[in-house]
Amino acid sequence: GPDLPGSASCYTSDFFNIAKKKLKANGLFLVHVYGKKEDMNIVFKTLGTVFPYIKGFKAYKYTYFLLASQSPFNLNKELANKRLNKNKNLRKDASKCGIYSFDDLRKRSVLSDADFKEIIKKEEIPVNTDINPVLEYKFHPKGENIFYAHF
Repeated sequence: GPDLPGSASCYTSDFFNIAKKKLKANGLFLVHVYGKKEDMNIVFKTLGTVFPYIKGFKAYKYTYFLLASQSPFNLNKELANKRLNKNKNLRKDASKCGIYSFDDLRKRSVLSDADFKEIIKKEEIPVNTDINPVLEYKFHPKGENIFYAHF
């Protein structure tokens, strides 16, 4: 997750921009994220500054899968079920989250497009960048000007 020392660089706008450049115009980028609500909102906002289209799904307890794209996208029920049934490893991994079909995935949908857009607009939520890694380091709650890696 973004709160583990060294991992926050995988949740920066810089990293998301590198991923965006590697994708085709209609490609999808998948992010698995967990953490406190405050940190999740930072990831949502940071991802949303790079990718205008995001869908979120509950994965495990306190974790989410975020799908992001440069283009609008909809998930295809028939194709998703076909791939899930055909791919043994995918089926095994999805079952660990309680996902056995497209309908199971759809039931786990969280945060509408409007919800993501509201989070992105909030000025009090910072964007996580390589130069300003707000997820990995925070001010120590009991000391002034002391940074610590929180985990």
